[in-house]
Amino acid sequence: MKSQFYNEDVFETMKRIETGSINLIICDGPYFKICGGFDWAFKTMKEWIDWHILLMDEFERIMADNGSLFVFGDEKNIAYLQVEFDKKFNLLNSIVYRKVNASTIKGIMEFNSFAPITERILFYDKVENKTGLEMIKKIMPNPFAEYLQSELLRHFGTIAEIRKFVVNVLKMDSAMVNRWFEGDSIISEEKYLFIREYLSNKYLRKEYEDLRKEYEDLRRPFNNKFRLTDVIDAKLKSSFHPTTKDGAVIEKLILTTTKESDLVFSPFVGSGTDRIASYNTKRQFIGCELDEDYFRQAEQRYQEHIRQETLF
Repeated sequence: MKSQFYNEDVFETMKRIETGSINLIICDGPYFKICGGFDWAFKTMKEWIDWHILLMDEFERIMADNGSLFVFGDEKNIAYLQVEFDKKFNLLNSIVYRKVNASTIKGIMEFNSFAPITERILFYDKVENKTGLEMIKKIMPNPFAEYLQSELLRHFGTIAEIRKFVVNVLKMDSAMVNRWFEGDSIISEEKYLFIREYLSNKYLRKEYEDLRKEYEDLRRPFNNKFRLTDVIDAKLKSSFHPTTKDGAVIEKLILTTTKESDLVFSPFVGSGTDRIASYNTKRQFIGCELDEDYFRQAEQRYQEHIRQETLF
């Protein structure tokens, strides 16, 4: 499985990436004056936000129409980024990333406020709510809707005649026609085959399963087999990098929102967890890390992981 890793600035790496080619972006960049020297690279919050706006513009370009985006952040500062990301992407969840073994738990009585043990993960897709159904149809075309409408119009001639057929023959509400043709509802295989037979097998000659597969390929992948909610428990990991994420959680996020062989982009590789998680889940990967020392250690960690995997 392809895995590309660059020791360079994120904007240089994104120049290499084709438009619309990334299925999942895992953005775990600087949180702004929270942890690690990189968090103090920005003099002001405005500078930090403006830098993320530039990132966001490139994310929009490289992300597939049915892709997903995770933006990690501090539970407070992330609110300022959300305002900007909401302008470009459709917010699906603001996930609470709960660190069950956070060191702040031990010193809980030393705080003058509730002890911080969480971060946030903003979960986005590319569908823009502000443009409504037309944008959804443009980004997520529905093969069932388009083919069913064209075939039934070819036989019946008008929408009115199709409605009569649905009511009198299929014994369904006439509103079902709108739901099918607008893509709000998918016709069942049973009804599809019934209509085909009723029309003497001269129409709807495409196989139902072929249309279903085409539809699934166009949709944004989301298979919540781990039954994840918008609160996810994670264990802090000790490593050479101060903000190493829980690899088991990252793997679950990847498996939930992508398909095998999809392309994952990590603009801030850090300890290399995203890269290893992509390898473990059989996803292609591209990522970058600006810090030379972190890059070297992350590469060593990845190569060692592969060696261990091939031993068993």
